[in-house]
Amino acid sequence: MTALLLLPLLLPFLAPPLARRTVRRLAPVPAVWLLTLTALALGGGSLTTLGALVLTGLLRLSFFASLGELVHPRCPAARSSRS
Repeated sequence: MTALLLLPLLLPFLAPPLARRTVRRLAPVPAVWLLTLTALALGGGSLTTLGALVLTGLLRLSFFASLGELVHPRCPAARSSRS
């Protein structure tokens, strides 16, 4: 699972060569829009990935792990197994 979380962190390193190719092939205005939206998507993906990594790290601490006991599933089979 951690390897899949690292993939969005590595994707921005592929962006510069693709950005150069995009600038050469498109008109300036669409190229700027495309590069802006791509930068926002890559930034959002990186932020989400870092948040997931921090969350998995925090859940290893006893205080945050105990908060997981506050969540009770709605499945009746899970309730009967707890009692």
